[in-house]
Amino acid sequence: MIDGYEQALVVPKKTAVVEGEDLGPIRAVLNQSRNRRWHHLAEERIKDVTPQIPLGEKFWALREEERAEIDELFQDEAIATKVTSFKGRDSEAKLRVLDAAYWMKGCSSLGRLRYAVYPSR
Repeated sequence: MIDGYEQALVVPKKTAVVEGEDLGPIRAVLNQSRNRRWHHLAEERIKDVTPQIPLGEKFWALREEERAEIDELFQDEAIATKVTSFKGRDSEAKLRVLDAAYWMKGCSSLGRLRYAVYPSR
């Protein structure tokens, strides 16, 4: 067993490239794979890549009027400027509300509104 470990730790000799082998296609595929991210794979394999946050049992869906008000709120130029100023976002980006729900706290009627907003290009 020790001999096997020693052989595995020895630096292998470089293998010679066989004459006439074209490694260009392999290099091209490797370069493409280095530049890919998770969202590239998602766009290829998932029909709808729009993120959705599940409601869960402690959240209530908003009424259509409430959701429309939140959508309208983030179209306000003053609010959009504040949101896009975080992390150097493009100040010309339009904001898109990805999710909005009402969080109910315990058995009381007190709770909080949650929403996720994303600057789109």
